[in-house]
Amino acid sequence: MEDANINTAMEAEKEFVKDPLCITAYEQHQKYLRDKQAREDFVRREGITQGRKEGEAAGYVKGKAEGKAEAEMEFIKSLIASGMSVEEIASRLNKDVNEIRNLLN
Repeated sequence: MEDANINTAMEAEKEFVKDPLCITAYEQHQKYLRDKQAREDFVRREGITQGRKEGEAAGYVKGKAEGKAEAEMEFIKSLIASGMSVEEIASRLNKDVNEIRNLLN
C-alpha cells in the first residue's frame, strides 16, 4: 500500500514540476512562511526586550549585576545573624573588611 501511495505522490510531483506556475506558487508560499516565522521571532524578541525594560523600570526585574549584589548582601547579613564576625566573613569571601562594613551600613 505504501508503494502505491509513494508512486502516486511521485507522479503528482512530476506533473507539478512541469508547470512553472505551480513552482512559482510553491516558492512564493515558502517565502511567505519564512517571512511569517521571521516576523513572529522578531516580535517575540522585541516583546521580551520591551517587557524586561518595563520590568526593570518598575523595579520588578533586576539586572544580573544587581541581582548578584543583592544576593551577596543577603548572604552576608545571614552570616552576621548567625554570629560570624566581619573579619571572618571578609576572609572567606576574599573581600576587604572595610568593604564588608560598608555593605552592611
